[in-house]
Formats: sequence, structure tokens, C-alpha cells
Amino acid sequence: MRKVIIRLDDISWDMNFDKFDRIREILCRYQVSPIIGVIPENRDQKLAEYRNESDHETGIDEFWELMRELQDKDGWEIALHGCYHVYTTDEPGIMDINKRSEFAGLSYEKQRELIKKGRTVLERNGLKPIAFMAPAHSFDYTTIKALEDNGIYNITDGLAVYPYKQKGCVFVPQTGVQLKVEGLGYSTICIHVNEWSDDRFEKLDQFLSTHRDCIISYSEALRDYKEGNRIYWRAINLFYYIYFISRRRLSRIKHRFV
Repeated sequence: MRKVIIRLDDISWDMNFDKFDRIREILCRYQVSPIIGVIPENRDQKLAEYRNESDHETGIDEFWELMRELQDKDGWEIALHGCYHVYTTDEPGIMDINKRSEFAGLSYEKQRELIKKGRTVLERNGLKPIAFMAPAHSFDYTTIKALEDNGIYNITDGLAVYPYKQKGCVFVPQTGVQLKVEGLGYSTICIHVNEWSDDRFEKLDQFLSTHRDCIISYSEALRDYKEGNRIYWRAINLFYYIYFISRRRLSRIKHRFV
């Protein structure tokens, strides 16, 4: 049976709280504990504009109080979602998805500084990040080293079917944004709730009512990795990776001639 983790990106005090409240109500009603990417100190002006679309005004102190409540009472899990969420390079990083990054291409010292600052802000506000969630899915091997040196050993990302370890960090796959359950293995559904329309909330409600038994937490995926058949998982992951990369390259070649 396919196992699915729910992931919320771009969580900050200046997000659209009307939409966040809607998805919070749905997830809590089905007792789903997502992993949420909290931005320690948002400086992304594009994200900050979502606040203007919300009727619900929330101050910084109220935001951190809510995050602590979700973590401590509802079991929601926290990921460090960058530091400032500001893109400073055009490097796609390991994932090769988006040509923009807050981390990829920067020196080890600079990346370590950003991660340390971000983790300090979260912990000062009572949050315990268990994973790293790179803005734009863009990070490199230097990022992984900087994460380890800051005591973070898990990443919510990866082109695979099963969780795997690379360069000392455990990756829990994140391969799509569609609300669907297909095949075997694990997948993480990436949700940018600031951008959601009304119909997406309705589809989420329907999805959870049908597939609640498939939904697990990020920590449960980490536990499964420790207990799973890693040799089999590595073999399946290798096959999937080759298939995915080949399909991506063919798509890019086709795009050049269209």
C-alpha cells in the first residue's frame, strides 16, 4: 500500500491565514499530522503579499504561539524552510528542478551560517525542527554538510520511491503536488496553501475521506526507513531514478524542438 506524507510549504507569520485556517481545520478533523516548512524570518516579498489577501490578521507572537500549539498538541512536525526564503543564486542544486536557490552554490561557511540562524530562530520560539525543507527544492552537497554540522539529518525531498540515505542525511521522497495515491512505496504531497483556490480544499477533504488509511507522518516514514528492507528499497529507488531522469531529459529535448 502506498504511504503518503502531507507537507505544507511557505509557513510564515505573513502568510494567508484564512487559507491556513481552512487547511488546518481539514487536517485536524482527519487527525493528519503534516510536516510544515516554517520560514524563520521571511524576507520574500512575493510571499509577504499573500497576507494582504487574508481577512485574518495575525501578529508575529500569535504566529509562534500557534506553531507551538500545532507541534505540541496536534502533533504537527516542523521542518526548517530555509532562513529568509530569498533566492541568491540561480543554481538548481541536486534536485535540478528550479534554477533558483537560497543555498545551492554558496560557500560552506555561508550555508552553515544561514542554517544556524534559521534553527536558532525556530528553537528560540519553542519549535523543534526534525527536517530540512529547501526553498524551491534547491540545495547541494554543501548544504547537506552544513545541515549535519547543525544537527539536522533529515530532508523532505528526493526523487525516489522509498526513503534513502545520502551523504549522511535521510531523504523522504517528495515527487508531486497532486492529491493521489498510486503504486507502492512512499510519496510526499507538497502543498502551497497560499496559492490554493476553493476547489482544492474540497478535493483535499474528499481525498482524506477516501485515503486516510494511507496517510502517515514524516516521523513514521523515518521509523519505517530504520526498519525497512534497505537493499530492496535501494534497488527500486535506482530503477525509479533512472526512469525519472530519462523521462525528464526526453521532455527537455522535446521542448527544444517544439
